[in-house]
Amino acid sequence: QINKNGGRFIVYPGDRYGKTGTMALVSLALIDFLRAEKGSEGLDRWESLLQDYLVSLLNYRTETGLFDSYYDVNDGTGRGTPSPYFDGETLLALCKSWRYLGRSDLEDLIWESAESMQQIYVTEALKKDPDSSVTKGFFHWGCLSYLELFLDEKELSGVYGERCLDLAVWMIDVHKTLERTRNTAYAQEGILAAWQCADLMGDRSAKRKFEGVVQEGLYKLTTWQVGVSIQNHYLRRINPDPWSSGGVMNKKDDPLLRIDVTQHQMHAVLLARQALFESMEDVEK
Repeated sequence: QINKNGGRFIVYPGDRYGKTGTMALVSLALIDFLRAEKGSEGLDRWESLLQDYLVSLLNYRTETGLFDSYYDVNDGTGRGTPSPYFDGETLLALCKSWRYLGRSDLEDLIWESAESMQQIYVTEALKKDPDSSVTKGFFHWGCLSYLELFLDEKELSGVYGERCLDLAVWMIDVHKTLERTRNTAYAQEGILAAWQCADLMGDRSAKRKFEGVVQEGLYKLTTWQVGVSIQNHYLRRINPDPWSSGGVMNKKDDPLLRIDVTQHQMHAVLLARQALFESMEDVEK
């Protein structure tokens, strides 16, 4: 639907409010689609839709640089306390639009929002609770966004590279991701972003640390995927129907297959194949 302040927003039938995170995730999908199909015909519709969604996301930006977490489906008015999950998703969508789709007008807003999120979701949150659920919520979206900021040629000081590494070390040493009993593919996504920062910074110690966690973590999580050759004992015992092949469990003995868990895990696998394992193959050659 049309936002009263310009742009469009997504409405699910029967809902009174929409989620800013939904808008951000759909925008991220459109960004990657447009990047992959660059130069193809018939992209005007999708480019226009993305720009409309970005207009709405910017309408939800608050004076603090964070974003309203919900919006009224009647007119698109932003509401709700900012969310570390939704803010991280929105920051990444804006970063990618700026860096890959020519939206240079977003740059100043992005740096301001990134600083606010670091202060509120990392610095202040960890002062209140060293193992903060707020930081955990922001973690992997924050790391992926910080990687994009670190890759910008103007980011000469490397502040966001260091912040990305610090978040990954926190996830490993304080939140202890390898000891968690639920699916932690989201953590692998963030750690892999940090690995890329460490690689560019020449930090071999951090790279080794992150490599070990990724290999151990992804191996365990892959045993929770239906249909793979290393399925765990539970999956081999229940022998799921073929239609569920590719699905990923949220716990090693829980048959519920969630699409978000599968998406996080497959994205982590893609990142590992594109960055970590490709780099390791080059070293072996």
